[in-house]
Amino acid sequence: MSLSSAQEKLLADLLAKKSSQSSNIFNSNSYQKKEFDPKTYVKKSGCKTGRYTNKEYTNKETGEIVKAEDKPYTQGWKASKGIGIISIFCAPTSKSRVVRSENGVDWITSIACTITNKKLMTKTLSWGLMDKRTGKVIIQDLGIVLNPKGGKGGVVAEIGKGQ
Repeated sequence: MSLSSAQEKLLADLLAKKSSQSSNIFNSNSYQKKEFDPKTYVKKSGCKTGRYTNKEYTNKETGEIVKAEDKPYTQGWKASKGIGIISIFCAPTSKSRVVRSENGVDWITSIACTITNKKLMTKTLSWGLMDKRTGKVIIQDLGIVLNPKGGKGGVVAEIGKGQ
């Protein structure tokens, strides 16, 4: 089988291109680390903390007027391909108390955490602890930490990972 001159030229060009590519494989410039590009960076979780004031109301059982209080809250979200977007809102309840740990950190107990799954359209209630100073929340039974000071704009992670 004979090749035309155009086919021979095309074959020669392909072979030359392939050999030049294979010689560049071991070139040190082809194995450079990728740099952080903020345009392509996709955030997978976030968290923030703040304060809210509830309104003054009358207790139905005792008839007493309960004054408005300034209370902390922590709010976070986490996105994944399988589960979808989960949003978490944590705030103290009327049964919340401040407890000091052995290392001197003040924790607020009985924090009500509402976990909403947007994909499955479910809402669940869980209980956690909140660091009074930083707003960090630990939900022990789910193994989740909400840390407003972690990463860029806070982080929601598993206990022991990326907090």
